[in-house]
Amino acid sequence: MKAIDPKDLRGLHLFYNPYSNCAQRVMLLLAEKGIEAEMHFVDLMRSEQLTPEYHAINPDAAVPALVHDGVAMNESIDILGYLEELYPTPSFTPSDPTQKAQMEALLNSAEASHMSMVVNYVYSCGYGRLPTPRDAQFYKDHVPHRAEFHANRLAGRTANDPERAKQIVFEQFSELERLLETQEWLVGDQYSLADIAWFPNTIILRQLGYSFRSLPRVNDWIARLEAREAYKTSIQSRLLKLPNWVIKLSLKVLRQFGGRR
Repeated sequence: MKAIDPKDLRGLHLFYNPYSNCAQRVMLLLAEKGIEAEMHFVDLMRSEQLTPEYHAINPDAAVPALVHDGVAMNESIDILGYLEELYPTPSFTPSDPTQKAQMEALLNSAEASHMSMVVNYVYSCGYGRLPTPRDAQFYKDHVPHRAEFHANRLAGRTANDPERAKQIVFEQFSELERLLETQEWLVGDQYSLADIAWFPNTIILRQLGYSFRSLPRVNDWIARLEAREAYKTSIQSRLLKLPNWVIKLSLKVLRQFGGRR
């Protein structure tokens, strides 16, 4: 990707990949609020996030990154909160203090779920994008916590048990199933940032073969979200029209090239 100094960017700019669950959170909220942002595609399959050019925008070398009038931020949950405050209408935060606290707790658990559930599932089940030698060196030089993850993965200390990974997904979504027993959305009957934060996790998991049939209320909740126009325009329209088996096979094949390990 071409070099961009974030300080030179005016307005809102989102650096994203449509298959990233974290980026999808921000894409969905932008659409729900009707916010216009300039979109910058980051090709994860070509490791564009692991370049000096992108590292200058997001030192964590991941998507998303949001730049607003020259100021960059890179954690998806933080970005949701920032946009909610910057553009308060329509609001996706409950006015009731108790429900707002519940939403904040769900945002925290959604943030933690990325590594503990999603990344663990993707790598445990053999779909994670393995680093090339160049990628591995970039992690070591610039993103040490990701270098540590891959070292632990290679040593068999993490992300190596597919059955346990599936169980973790079931356990975490069982908590949402319980919440949905008596309400339409995760926080009472108001669609909120909690729904926007958790829903994209289901997209990547289903693309890679996980079924939510054993969690019927979660399944219905997914259907309600997929019926929303904001999902169709912000996420669905940017995904390739490929069956999930093709996505799974492509990820498996990619792992075999470039000295990846």
